[in-house]
Amino acid sequence: MSDRRVRRMSPLAVKTYMMLLHEAFVCSTRPNLPDDDEELYLMAYCSNRQEWESIRDEILGMFSKSIANGKQVLVNSRLCRDWEHLQEIREARAEAGKKGGLAKATKSQANSSKEVSKQVGKQESEVKEEEDPDMKLRDELTIIAAQHKAKAGGYKTTWDEIKTLGLAHGNYAVASDFKAYMEEFQGDDFPNGAVVAYLKVAADRLASDAASTGTASQDPDVISLTRELIYLSGDKVTFQGRHKPVLAGLLKTYTQEELIAVFKTFVGDKDLDDSYVQKYVAQNFLDAADGLAYSARKRKEESDKSKIAREATVQRIQAEAEAERLAAESFRRKEEKLFDPLAHLMV
Repeated sequence: MSDRRVRRMSPLAVKTYMMLLHEAFVCSTRPNLPDDDEELYLMAYCSNRQEWESIRDEILGMFSKSIANGKQVLVNSRLCRDWEHLQEIREARAEAGKKGGLAKATKSQANSSKEVSKQVGKQESEVKEEEDPDMKLRDELTIIAAQHKAKAGGYKTTWDEIKTLGLAHGNYAVASDFKAYMEEFQGDDFPNGAVVAYLKVAADRLASDAASTGTASQDPDVISLTRELIYLSGDKVTFQGRHKPVLAGLLKTYTQEELIAVFKTFVGDKDLDDSYVQKYVAQNFLDAADGLAYSARKRKEESDKSKIAREATVQRIQAEAEAERLAAESFRRKEEKLFDPLAHLMV
C-alpha cells in the first residue's frame, strides 16, 4: 500500500491485486505468476470474466514479463525481495540446525583427554541452550520481529515474562499471537522493542484467544468442517487450534457446503506435496475464505436469477405461441363457417 499506483487503483483492483500476490507465493511458478490469462483469471477469484477483464490491464501494469525455468512468468520486484528475505531466514534456520547437529556429534565423540572433555562440556552446554524451549521461543520472536522490520528489544525480565506466558499458553500460541500482533501493527514504531510493547497486551490477547479456541474446538460444526477439509486435501492440510475460531466465525455466515466448495477451488492449483505450501496453505485459505465464499455465493445468486429469468422467458414465449395457435385456430374456424355453414357440424 506504500505504492502510489496501488492507492490509485479501484477497490476491486486492489482486492484482486492482493489475491494475486498471495497466489504468487504458493503457485507452481512461485514467487512469480504464470503469464497465462486463463490461469490468472482463476487465481484472481473475480465474479466473472468481464470483471477480470475490466481490471486486468490495471493490475498487470504492476508486473513485468520474464522467463523462469523455461516458462513465461510475470514478475513483481517487491514480491521477489520479500521472497528472497524469506529464503534467507529459512537458510539461516537450516544452518542453525546443522550447527546444533554438529555440537551433538562432537559430544558423542568425547574421550579420555581432559581438554576434549572440557570442550565437549562446553559444547554440551551450548546444545542445551540451543534446545531449551525458552531460547527457541526467544529466537522465534526475534525472527518474527525482524521479518516485520522491527527490533525485538527487551531485558532479562522481559524474557522471563515471555517464558511465563509460554508455560501458561504454550510456546506455539505465544509465537503465533506475536506474529498476529506484528501484522496488526505493521509499520508502527517500537522505541523499546516490539516484544516489550507486545507484553503490555499479551496476557489479555492470549486469554481471549484461549477462550475462543477452546469453545471453537468443541463446536461439532467446526469439528465436522475441519475433518472434511483435511480429508479433501488428502491429509496434507491441517487446521490448528488457532484456526478453529476463524472457521467458527465463517460458519456463522456461510454453510459448510459453501466453504467446502471454495476450499476445493483454492487448493486445486496448489502443490500440496511442497512442505512450504503445506505450512501456510491453511492460514492463506482462511485469510481469503470470506471473500471467496462471498464471491461464490454472489455468482450462484446471479446464476439462479439468470436461470429464473430464462425460465420466465421460455414460459412467456410458450404462452405467446399457445395464444397465437388458439387465435389461428379460432380464425380458421370462422373462415370455415363463413364459406361452409355446415362445416362446424362435420366431425
